[in-house]
Amino acid sequence: MRILAAIVIVSFLVSPAKPTAMSPDRIFSENRNSVVRIFTNGVLNGCGFVVSEDGLIVTANHVVTTEESELSEPFSRIEVQQVGGSHPHYATVIDHSRVSDTALLQIHVAKSPHVSLGDLSKTKPFDTATLITFWPGSDVPLLLNGIVSGIGVQKV
Repeated sequence: MRILAAIVIVSFLVSPAKPTAMSPDRIFSENRNSVVRIFTNGVLNGCGFVVSEDGLIVTANHVVTTEESELSEPFSRIEVQQVGGSHPHYATVIDHSRVSDTALLQIHVAKSPHVSLGDLSKTKPFDTATLITFWPGSDVPLLLNGIVSGIGVQKV
């Protein structure tokens, strides 16, 4: 679980540390198929993104755990639908943390599109960070840009 927070922080940085190195349009076009919608017990509950071609997915803990368990137990049925995918894949929770609100899921696929991750060692405060997500109720991915406010690894 200790590396989970670091993975999530790096994963949000899909552009290189220099904001001019990659345009938002290029980031979006190269990574949009890596964004997934996550359904819990048949209901859309959030989104995440694929970080490896074997189907490892990063999302928020509150997306995949039940409120009744105070966000400590995963839902009984978690499905993931990739952009342009015709059917959802069943997902397994590999690890999750209430403290950092992060979760790692695994879907079983032969080869999946995945995000191009930035290099955390070259990232500094005030660099540009890019996130691709879905607007609630939409089937079209949304691009959000922001600024890195701090760097660090949260120990859980």
